[in-house]
Amino acid sequence: MIEERLALFWEEMCRYQKLGLPAKAKNHCLGIMIGLYRFERDGKNELKDWAPDAAQEYIDRTFSKWKKSQPKREDIAEVQAIITSGFAQWEK
Repeated sequence: MIEERLALFWEEMCRYQKLGLPAKAKNHCLGIMIGLYRFERDGKNELKDWAPDAAQEYIDRTFSKWKKSQPKREDIAEVQAIITSGFAQWEK
């Protein structure tokens, strides 16, 4: 169920990548991950109870999908820094 919803956002992110819009793709990736983080942290939903680790898994998948487009090293480092500082409980 969660993956179905995310698929639309992932498709949009990939579309930006294919159109040669790396900044938009990066920002879209960050938006997806921030939304998932907020859902995990603040969400009041049955889905959260059914899949307690889903947000982390989908954040990882979103980051991996974005990296497949081979973004610049600086962009990868920036997104990793945001994950590390903003998503401290999931630091990798």
